[in-house]
Amino acid sequence: MGSFHFKLLIFALIFTLISFLSAIFFWGTVVVTQTQNATLRHELQKVSEQAARVTLIEKNMLEIDRYVRYIRFAMSLTGDTLPPALSDFMANDSLKATYETSADSLDFQNIPNIVPCDGWVSREFIAQEKHFGIDYAASVGTIIRTPADGTVKVVRFDQYLCNLVAIDHGNGFVTRYAH
Repeated sequence: MGSFHFKLLIFALIFTLISFLSAIFFWGTVVVTQTQNATLRHELQKVSEQAARVTLIEKNMLEIDRYVRYIRFAMSLTGDTLPPALSDFMANDSLKATYETSADSLDFQNIPNIVPCDGWVSREFIAQEKHFGIDYAASVGTIIRTPADGTVKVVRFDQYLCNLVAIDHGNGFVTRYAH
């Protein structure tokens, strides 16, 4: 009978040990799961913040696109036609539709859009004084760049401007260089 009690005692100890180890494993799993959940909640918060930033950037990009459309529309106008106010353009779908048909034909590669030299502005465009250009001052030997693709149309001496070079960029854009 002693051996039966001994076997029963061993069985009880083994069962208790297995139950104890199972409990430790279970609670360890619970702790790991809680830690992972906390980490995932933190990551979700970061992703939500990034998503909000992306949404804001997307909104800003759409606004920039509207301004670009307005600028392209204004650049497509010819003669003495003035562009509508920006707020009118943004609110008026028919003006936007006009842009789609008129500005699409422009070759924007030929629209002057860079400063022609490394120098400083010595005189600005002043329509009231009939000064329809921007004067740049630069050191002797400074490289002069054409601000857009085009064709040289004039190379001559001018009594007011002295040495003159005129480049036709198309779409009604001409740049003149004088010294």
